[in-house]
Amino acid sequence: MKRNRTIDFLRFILSLMIVPIHADLFIDVSRPLFLCFTLGLVRVGVPFFFIVSGYYLKERVDRGKSIHDSVIRYLKLWVLFILLDLLITGRYFYPGFPNTFAFLHKALFTGLSDAYWFMPVLIISQLILVPVFRKGHIPAAISAGLVMYLFAMTHDSYSFLFEGTWIYRLSALHTSIFIFPQGGLVESIFFLSIGGWIRQNREKIFAAQKDASRRLVFRIILFSVLLMLEAYLTQNRGAYDGNCYLSLIPLPTLLFITALVHDPVRFDTRMLGAVSLYIYLIHPIAVSVMRMIGVNSVYRTLGAIAVSLVLGFAVVRVKEKQSLEKTVSR
Repeated sequence: MKRNRTIDFLRFILSLMIVPIHADLFIDVSRPLFLCFTLGLVRVGVPFFFIVSGYYLKERVDRGKSIHDSVIRYLKLWVLFILLDLLITGRYFYPGFPNTFAFLHKALFTGLSDAYWFMPVLIISQLILVPVFRKGHIPAAISAGLVMYLFAMTHDSYSFLFEGTWIYRLSALHTSIFIFPQGGLVESIFFLSIGGWIRQNREKIFAAQKDASRRLVFRIILFSVLLMLEAYLTQNRGAYDGNCYLSLIPLPTLLFITALVHDPVRFDTRMLGAVSLYIYLIHPIAVSVMRMIGVNSVYRTLGAIAVSLVLGFAVVRVKEKQSLEKTVSR
């Protein structure tokens, strides 16, 4: 299958947009900007990555390929960066924990900076969904994922509506056990399933949307505005967190479909797609280092982006060189 340059480009751009989340961009500059942008618009990145992963997971399943290699790869990266996180930032975070067990528990599930939950969640979700995709039960997976996503919202962006209720306590229990953000596992299953559905219905989607680029762009702009408004209103009401919004359901889906169908990018983006993963993995440690230095949120974000870009491109260059050397030696 021809590589989609726009999807790789969006993966790169949205990986950069995840950095402000963990750097708390604008928290010390402007509350409206912080609520609308940092707790709102940039949250589109993670569900977009899940949709991309679900799309290519379904493709692998359709071709009868195993996910063993990708699972092992993600496991290795997860362990490596958890260890780096502990080594580089452990002394900074440790005083904030009541005991060593709580410290290690958090480090294992989310990383000390709350950013590495993506890796175990992605691995677990793929293992759950492979047999579901094989049997063609994607609509059921989407329905179940939607219910779980709405359930997670009761202890997330819409927590102020459910405080003190049994559903709020149940949702809080999920978070306390796994220490995933409220959207963690339920968010991944939902959006991975959407990606699988898009792959399953690819031809129909192409036929329906090939002449609808303007409508798609309009909808993307509309739901981007709605996401910022929703974030502003819910966060001002005292929301517990900002991982799950109603507007986040259509927005990344529309972004992905637009990129898939129209693919407007005309330059080679393979390296950008590869670098996006390492930006995601490197930036939490870079943000923590910036916090230790004590700079404001803008410099913290820009510094973490710069470090992540330099190291990300360096890692990909080294890996490409190693791959080329292996090819030549054969």
